[in-house]
Amino acid sequence: MRSTFRRRIAVLALAVAVPAMSACTNGLDSQTDEVYQPAVGVNDRSGEVDVLGAMIVAPEKGTSGLFIASLSNNNQTTSDKLTAVDGQGVKLTLGDVPTIPAGGLVNLASEQVGGIPVTGAPVKPGDYVLIRLTFANADPVTVNVPVVLDDGPYASLTPKPAKSASPSGSSSASPSASPSGSPSGSPSASPSGSSTP
Repeated sequence: MRSTFRRRIAVLALAVAVPAMSACTNGLDSQTDEVYQPAVGVNDRSGEVDVLGAMIVAPEKGTSGLFIASLSNNNQTTSDKLTAVDGQGVKLTLGDVPTIPAGGLVNLASEQVGGIPVTGAPVKPGDYVLIRLTFANADPVTVNVPVVLDDGPYASLTPKPAKSASPSGSSSASPSASPSGSPSGSPSASPSGSSTP
């Protein structure tokens, strides 16, 4: 009598377990098809140029930082270029950003670019800033980027003096001898060595 009762319990448990176990695999494919992003920055893959790992790196006190992202050109035949960057409540200074080759990528955090300087009250670690990137060929992309602390992997990212084609307030005819944005007031390259008339 007891063995019959135990068999009935086992069959009942199996009948309940089979649908529950099959539910674990239901929809599993849809989860693995989703892009997983383990990083802090945000991604936007909606246009011809993907904006990947976008964020603003700023010091703890905030109000100024660097916008960084990787720009991946999905167009395999035509190169593209970032022509403008603007944000809600902030000012971004677009410097010399290289052309994004067809099927290629440009990293705004690279030494060549050094990030895009951004200033404004919303630039505080822990906040988000709405940024719009405009390209020469692709449609504009708008992303809501996080502001992260310039610590850990982002400690080396600090705003550099803005590169300017015509240095203001400089009496030197050679802009390469001394950067106009030198914060120390005493440039390391002495202008006395230059032979400007």
